[in-house]
Amino acid sequence: MLFDKMSLMGCEPNVVSCNALIKGLCNTGSTALALELHQKMAMLGDSCKPHIITFNTIIHHLCKEGHVSDACKLLEEMSRVGVKPDIRTYSSIIYGHSTLGHWKQAVGIFKEMMDRCLSPDVVLFNMLMDSLSKYKKTAEAHKLLDLMEERGKWKEAHRLLSEMMEQQIHPDVVTFNALIDATCKEGTVQEAHGLLEVMICTGHELNAFTYSILIDSYSKSGRIDEALSLFNAMPCKGTQHTVVTYSTMLAGLYRDRCIDEAMKLFQEALSSNVNLDIVCFNTLIDGLVKAGRFEVVKNIFNTIHTKDLKPDVITFTIMVNGLVKEGLFDEANNLLLHMEKSGCPPDSITFNAIIHGLLKKGETERARDMVRKMKEKSFSFEASTASQIYNLFSEDGQYHEYLKLLPDLSQHCAK
Repeated sequence: MLFDKMSLMGCEPNVVSCNALIKGLCNTGSTALALELHQKMAMLGDSCKPHIITFNTIIHHLCKEGHVSDACKLLEEMSRVGVKPDIRTYSSIIYGHSTLGHWKQAVGIFKEMMDRCLSPDVVLFNMLMDSLSKYKKTAEAHKLLDLMEERGKWKEAHRLLSEMMEQQIHPDVVTFNALIDATCKEGTVQEAHGLLEVMICTGHELNAFTYSILIDSYSKSGRIDEALSLFNAMPCKGTQHTVVTYSTMLAGLYRDRCIDEAMKLFQEALSSNVNLDIVCFNTLIDGLVKAGRFEVVKNIFNTIHTKDLKPDVITFTIMVNGLVKEGLFDEANNLLLHMEKSGCPPDSITFNAIIHGLLKKGETERARDMVRKMKEKSFSFEASTASQIYNLFSEDGQYHEYLKLLPDLSQHCAK
């Protein structure tokens, strides 16, 4: 290798000459030799100490050739030797993972990049969104936008969209949906409508997910009539209702206390060819419990099995809470026992809900028994539940001894 002859020729290598050799080797497909040279550089003192250009050149070519695991080892080495990765480093590795279909790893690297306060450029942003779209990972695309919003990078995401349009890189429906969802969550519905218009103008059709985002936004902002109108217009626009749009619309109707309309919609969903999931049933049951329609709730609960579905811990928690609210304490206790037997044991949320309901009903003895069971299971107490327990038991002299049995109750409180 030329590198080995440099010293013999009186030409001491430095990081610049080494980087030039590495680039040449990589460009001619000799990435393995470039890695060997990189390893030798570390042993030649500070003048040949690898820096960001050294690492980026090799990482880029390794990822291009599909050797992403080797590239990730170099990324780890950068941290060990104190060389900070930049946007190019992360872009190469995300590209490599995306090309191989490793979308989970690509998202993980993106999050690491965000943790280092590095913002994606338009090429990286579109590449990752395109990869998630290709593998139909819409939820993950939304999570990335949520992550950018959490890190104060929402304006950055919006800027990236503008740059994509300017550079004739057309975002797909997944990217648009994620951006529209993020703007709706920020409460800037007018801005979401602007994105919607851009989406339509660029030839993208609204899909069920787009409608769900808008329906949810309308209903949460008190515009339930507009949400319902949009929901009803879906079939006319060529988009069929899905379990998500039904669940979203049901939640909106219950939020606005439109109980009869919600029941009518649920019956429509049952008679449709949409396969309802347990989330949809949970939405319905929760709304009816809050509305005090518990007899109807029982009937709905009993129909779950006819749809080849099994109640989950959320379903049972809502039902137990409803039974306690109705004063049906024995039935609530029987349902708890049924949960254990059916392989869906109650969790800390279930117990917190029951204790909260019992204390509201003045059922101190029953609440005390639940507190004991909860402590035996090492479940966490929510702050509001713990506060209720302390206030009530401290005021009533007959429970002072019981409080002494729970000296560490505060340590079990959920943070």
